[in-house]
Amino acid sequence: MRLLKQEQLGDSTDQNRFHNAFNLDNTQQKAIFQIAKYHLIKRHHSVVDKYVDIGLKSYANNKELISLKAQNYYWKEDYEGATLWFEKLLELNESSQFVHEKLSFCYDRIYEREKAIEYQLIAVKFDPKDARNLFILVHLYQRVEDYENAEKYYQDALKIIDTHFG
Repeated sequence: MRLLKQEQLGDSTDQNRFHNAFNLDNTQQKAIFQIAKYHLIKRHHSVVDKYVDIGLKSYANNKELISLKAQNYYWKEDYEGATLWFEKLLELNESSQFVHEKLSFCYDRIYEREKAIEYQLIAVKFDPKDARNLFILVHLYQRVEDYENAEKYYQDALKIIDTHFG
């Protein structure tokens, strides 16, 4: 608990404290998460992999660590690897707009456009007034030459924009 409190206070020594906790107990999940998260932000991909893998050895279904692993693959532009870990989050009932948006993007990048559309449709359900996600759907439907749906979502996105800025 003390570790989290110091992190929230912005203590500049928080990473040292997390490393100390990890060195005392290399199964300490919160310390592992905080160390890996810090390195994900810094884009130190191999360090993220190292700590996440250590954490997952002692607790294979840690959703926070699985999320970091998925995001690390995503930032390395290894979209096939990212899809496996984002899908694992869904298997663990960790369904969120973020997960579905990332899965949609990853599937688009690996040319599985129907799956990309499927996940983007779910992402839209989380926030139907998010014009950005509707425009992504437009783009995906254009890629599969489904111009009827592309036009539908384009019109929906324009209505939202008109409501906010009109």
